[in-house]
Amino acid sequence: MKKQLIIPITALLLASCGDATTENSSENKVKITVQDPQEFTDLVETYVDSVYLKFNDMEELDKNDVPESEFLAGVKSTDELINHIESEINRIEPFGKNPEPYLKSANGVIEAARKHLDMFKRNATLLSKPDKEWTSEENNKLNTEYDNSYHALDDAMDNLYDENSSYHDAQPEDAYL
Repeated sequence: MKKQLIIPITALLLASCGDATTENSSENKVKITVQDPQEFTDLVETYVDSVYLKFNDMEELDKNDVPESEFLAGVKSTDELINHIESEINRIEPFGKNPEPYLKSANGVIEAARKHLDMFKRNATLLSKPDKEWTSEENNKLNTEYDNSYHALDDAMDNLYDENSSYHDAQPEDAYL
C-alpha cells in the first residue's frame, strides 16, 4: 500500500489569498470576503489543497510503520484540519455569478477526504505494522479499500477543478480587477 499521492499542487503554489479580508471572531462566524472571481477560487482551492496535501503525512506514517497510537494521532490531526478547513470554506462569502456549484464541489472534496481518512482510521492497526507481515487477504482488502477511497477523493478534486472552469466561464470579463 505504499502509494504516493499524485498532488495537483499547481493551484496551491499559484494561489494568492493575500487580499482576502476577515475580521477576528472567537466563533469564526464572520464571512471572508474577496475582491474578484480569481481570488475567490484561489482561496477555496488553497483551503481544499491543504486537506489533500495532509494525506501525505498519513502516507508517511504508513511508510514508516509507526506505532498505532502515533498513527491515530495523525488521523486525529488530519480530522482536525478537515473540520477547520470545512469551517473556513463555509465562511467564504460567495462571489460572482453562480458560485454555488463550485462551493458544493469544494464541500464534496471535504466529504471525500473524511471518507478517505475513515479508511486510514479503520485500518490503523494494520497500517502500523510492516507490509511484509500482512496476510495476502489483508493486503488485498486494504488495497481495494484504499483504492476506492483514494479514487473518490481524486474524483472529487477533479470535479472541483471542472467546476472552477465552469465558474470562471460564467463570469463577465469586467469581474476581474
